[in-house]
Amino acid sequence: MEQLSDTGILVAHFEATLTIHEKGLLRNVYSIVGDESLANDITQETLKRAFLAILSGEYKRKGRMSVWLHLRAQNLAWSHAEAIKSQNTN
Repeated sequence: MEQLSDTGILVAHFEATLTIHEKGLLRNVYSIVGDESLANDITQETLKRAFLAILSGEYKRKGRMSVWLHLRAQNLAWSHAEAIKSQNTN
């Protein structure tokens, strides 16, 4: 039962962090991909994956959650940017 309580606390923390940092995540992703629609999609995918990571226990409390979210968003954005670049060069 303690694990459920910890998960609930993490979900609440995620929601609070999201309220504060969602626009910053979007700006960060947009600065990488340069397309508003794609940036929105990547941000939403990042948030979905992050939420699932919290629920599954993958997220470990090391450092600030906002930093973790930004790193996840940047990594996903760079992956998309590289995939687009690769498609355009072929």
